[in-house]
Amino acid sequence: MRGSLVLLALAAVVGCASPMGPDTPALGSAEAYIERAKSLLEEEKYPEAIDDLSAALEMDPHSAEAYFQRGRVHYDYAVSICKNLAGQPPEAVPFLPDEVVDQMDLAVADYCSAVELDP
Repeated sequence: MRGSLVLLALAAVVGCASPMGPDTPALGSAEAYIERAKSLLEEEKYPEAIDDLSAALEMDPHSAEAYFQRGRVHYDYAVSICKNLAGQPPEAVPFLPDEVVDQMDLAVADYCSAVELDP
């Protein structure tokens, strides 16, 4: 019985702890995913940021902010790929990698969606 009470008390304390500040929305909200994606972008964790922004858009498909931020991540991802190619001999990189073109196309599509939702 006493062990059960200790576990219950521990669960209550752990359940109340949150790595986010008091003004941060619950992780179950689109805004929280957008904010976390911004942090991931700063850390250059592009795929993870895209995943969070896609989750935000599943929750709120009319979020111009989520589309804008996802476009920004796709663009920055493409730029980072290009920077990684800098300094390579021209014969080593005979054409722009498909991934760069794909990321730029996705960025344009997301920016267009953001503008349609919030001109």
